[in-house]
Amino acid sequence: MLTVAGDDELDPVVGPEPPTEAATPRVLTIISHVMEKLVARNEWLAKQTTGFGKSLEAFHGVRAPSISIAKYLERIYKYTKCSPACFVVGYVYIDRLAHRHPGSLVVSLNVHRLLVTCVMIASKILDDVHYNNEFYARVGGVSNADLNKMELELLFLLDFRVTVKLMAESSSPSPSEEIVRLIKRLSAYVAFKMSSLFSTTSIRNLDSRSIGAIAGLAIAVIFTWRAIRTPGEQRQRRQPKRRINNAETSSAAAAQSNVASVLPEVSSPREDNAVQDVVDQFFQPVKPTLGQIVRQKLSEGRKVTCRLLGVILEETSPEELQKQATVRSSVLEVLLEITKYSDLYLMERVLDDESEAKVLQALENAGVFTSGGLVKDKVLFCSTEIGRTSFVRQLEPDWHIDTNPEISTQLARFIKYQLHVSTVKPERTAPNVFTSQSIEQFFGCV
Repeated sequence: MLTVAGDDELDPVVGPEPPTEAATPRVLTIISHVMEKLVARNEWLAKQTTGFGKSLEAFHGVRAPSISIAKYLERIYKYTKCSPACFVVGYVYIDRLAHRHPGSLVVSLNVHRLLVTCVMIASKILDDVHYNNEFYARVGGVSNADLNKMELELLFLLDFRVTVKLMAESSSPSPSEEIVRLIKRLSAYVAFKMSSLFSTTSIRNLDSRSIGAIAGLAIAVIFTWRAIRTPGEQRQRRQPKRRINNAETSSAAAAQSNVASVLPEVSSPREDNAVQDVVDQFFQPVKPTLGQIVRQKLSEGRKVTCRLLGVILEETSPEELQKQATVRSSVLEVLLEITKYSDLYLMERVLDDESEAKVLQALENAGVFTSGGLVKDKVLFCSTEIGRTSFVRQLEPDWHIDTNPEISTQLARFIKYQLHVSTVKPERTAPNVFTSQSIEQFFGCV
């Protein structure tokens, strides 16, 4: 665990004297205020829901530091002399982290370590001159080894996407483009939440609060659609009809020409088409990505065990492995997404060492070990079916994937969820055992 000293406990940094006349940039005050609001909201959410924040355990401390976020950012700015843009980019990293890992929560136990790590990485990207990790560790009140680990952990969580494009473009987007962008994000969020809510494992937790959230989203969608309609259309519907004579017609036409020369046109066919395009794009179905489907199906499962025969490999028996081992190409994409999100262990029963070598070589040739989430040490071999069962019991995974119905039945009492891969659906299965013809079909790839 990592600890950060309080405001009174942080030692003064020995180094170049910081400029005393430089005032704290206003952007630091804004970021600290936003982060305090975010932490307060996430603290409440963490108390209401379990299973969040596991992806940020590397940044957790034993207790929350006594120094405030504002004072902590001022300390970093005072001693490191990094540009204010580094703090903005550091906040962008935290925002990206929340979008790439929805289950992660920035709370009081990790916010200080996240901030110093993000600012340090941003300084290396933006500033021409910057201090090393050891100096940042002394400023942040953590050890150099801990900061090195947190830097590496954050880079992998961000998938090394640390460049930030300019937010201010030469030509600002039109209001219709901003509406399209806003509604696209809203529709994607609604689709993701709806699919997550009605997924196989979360439907059991449906309550009145969730139903109320759905109703609130529906009402928000309706009011958004009503708000983006053109004023001209609404005015035409409200305008009363009356009969006029020729004199009134000529005078009204003259008055209308005078008004038109002063006031701009309220609505045009081009604007009507733009608004219609906004509505059409909003109601287009948004298909979730494979990564989102994997996270939904695994239901926050952080450890997964899976047998090789019949699931990852084309072969279905240990005798076939004595001749050859072939990785199914259709399973590679799913396997990669699982390794990104969970700690995956592969296991199989083999008859000799040659079969073990063939399996490892086949996995390596297929590129399974190059993704970074799976190493050879996590591929386990045994000589009996009981041995594979013992592997699963010792690892205590959240999910186990197997083709043997007897093993699935034996492990049903000990494993939270299981996936039984078989072309024939068994007559009786435990409530926590799901059945699918293949792992790709279970995650919606076929």
